[in-house]
Amino acid sequence: MNKRITTLLLAFATTGIGLYYWRTQQPSPYGFEVQYALTEKAIADLKPRALSGDCSAARSLSMHYLNAALNFEEGLHWSRVAAQCPDLLDKRRLIVLLVQLPRSAAIDMEIEKTVKQVDEIDPKESQRIRSLINEEREIK
Repeated sequence: MNKRITTLLLAFATTGIGLYYWRTQQPSPYGFEVQYALTEKAIADLKPRALSGDCSAARSLSMHYLNAALNFEEGLHWSRVAAQCPDLLDKRRLIVLLVQLPRSAAIDMEIEKTVKQVDEIDPKESQRIRSLINEEREIK
């Protein structure tokens, strides 16, 4: 399978197709913005819960900002909060988002730290993620 296609499939599988529409600034024909949209009241309720360790709240905020509000920076922030939870999917989602950012020592360190956390849960998955990261970097 083409390296670019493999990387894109990983990105879509872990962050949702809504992120693609964020990049192109077009509304999603699939309704992701509706599926993940939160009211201001819900956001106000979820933020303190997420910051106090509620993984579901952090994940909901991340998906809202990435797929409904189309605010990458806020989505990245809440993805970082969600990645502190033990769920493997949240860690993969964060890695996919970080790989899309311009490379820097800080970003590389954060990616490496998160991949090590994945390794503690699933060593085979961390190897696969490292391989995909290297492929993505070769493409860029």
